[in-house]
Amino acid sequence: MLGVEVGYSGWRTVDPSKEVLREFYGLALRDKEYAILSHCWGVAENGEKEVSFEELAQMVTMSRRKRDEIRGRTGYMKIIDTCRQAHKDGLEWAWIDTCCIDKRSSSELSEAINSMYQWTTVGALGYTGTGEALFVLLPSGLLGVGHSKELIAPKVVHFFDSKWNRVGDKKQLASDLSKLTRIPVCILERGLNCARPSVAQIISWAA
Repeated sequence: MLGVEVGYSGWRTVDPSKEVLREFYGLALRDKEYAILSHCWGVAENGEKEVSFEELAQMVTMSRRKRDEIRGRTGYMKIIDTCRQAHKDGLEWAWIDTCCIDKRSSSELSEAINSMYQWTTVGALGYTGTGEALFVLLPSGLLGVGHSKELIAPKVVHFFDSKWNRVGDKKQLASDLSKLTRIPVCILERGLNCARPSVAQIISWAA
């Protein structure tokens, strides 16, 4: 994806057969290390717009006018920034729900929803953006978090501000995150192996 973007920004011709999306299943997926972006989808009323699976899949073959419109979206910059950070962390792949799930297919969407925890567990790193609605920097400097699976499933979760400056990881911020989410510190630090919460407790974390 980064190579494709470099070509567009330099007004160079990009090979139309270039891949920006690739699907992995079973053992191939299990053996891959990838970053996952946890974020809140853009709000159209605020001038924000995401990039869909279909749009990203057609990036190298669509008209320049349409491509430039997509490249100007806030959602596209999230994709590029995530790929840049993944590259810095030595990862070849990244997964973002807005553009990596084909929502035209009800079966794929259903599978994605059911497999979300597994995918976030397999992923090597989780990135969260504090400059978005899901992760809010409060005056006290604490982080308000709405989704629990992104905090529990990945072994490593890095928090960034809106300019992609690193704030810390979930172990460093475990005490503050626990106060806000009610997820025990030991689970944030060591995962579900350190405790066996009830279904009611898990549901309360997502409330």
